[in-house]
Amino acid sequence: MKTAFMLLTVVLTALVLIANAFAQSPREDLQQMVEQLQNTPNDNALREQIVKLAQELKPAPVIPTEAKRAFVMGGTYQQEAKSVEDYGLAVKAFQDAVAVAPWWGDAYYNLSVALESAKRYDEAKSAIMLYLLTEPKDAEQAEERLYAIEAKKNLAARAASAAQAAEERKKSSIEGDWLDGRDGIPIFRIERVGDALVVRSSNVSMSFSEARITETSLSVMNTFLIPGSRPVRYELELRGDNLVGTAGGKPYHLTRKR
Repeated sequence: MKTAFMLLTVVLTALVLIANAFAQSPREDLQQMVEQLQNTPNDNALREQIVKLAQELKPAPVIPTEAKRAFVMGGTYQQEAKSVEDYGLAVKAFQDAVAVAPWWGDAYYNLSVALESAKRYDEAKSAIMLYLLTEPKDAEQAEERLYAIEAKKNLAARAASAAQAAEERKKSSIEGDWLDGRDGIPIFRIERVGDALVVRSSNVSMSFSEARITETSLSVMNTFLIPGSRPVRYELELRGDNLVGTAGGKPYHLTRKR
């Protein structure tokens, strides 16, 4: 019995030694998770696990040269950008950096800045939250940046809503650029100034006066600035994308410029 027990103990010890031999180290776990994330870059739960695991490793994981290269290029693109579209290059570069080193806090911070510049506010918030997960020393300032991004998102949504409302209003209003329905020559532009609608000539040889404008109709005197020309009165009303009525008492219509 004693011999059997000793034999069992030896076998169990051997199994433990074998298991330990085949067990992966935390750094090997990290590398495997990084490779998995590169195949599923939208797996934020896995990304968060990587960040947390990297925080536990001492010393910290080395930042690969490929990630550093993308990081520096992203900073250059960000600095040289002249338009919202230009920031897309910076975004892509910082995304490349965190694809190679998905635990790198500074890369997440700069990615957030680039996304904010590109007006991609939801993604910018996600990036700054990943930065906070790395437990940076400036966590308080980063949280304040998160709040600022939220405010900018709200302002952008408000502006987009106002722009959409303005476009919807124009569909049922006389506002816009109007062209001669026969040959497409610009005639006038009707625009909103405060609460009033005003008509402005699109042709240097024309001048409009005695204008009476509503949201859906127009009565205006067109004076041609050519010696001997006689004024012509337009009496028009909105019908879809056309202004239909008379010019000098004759049938006439204009089309809205698209």
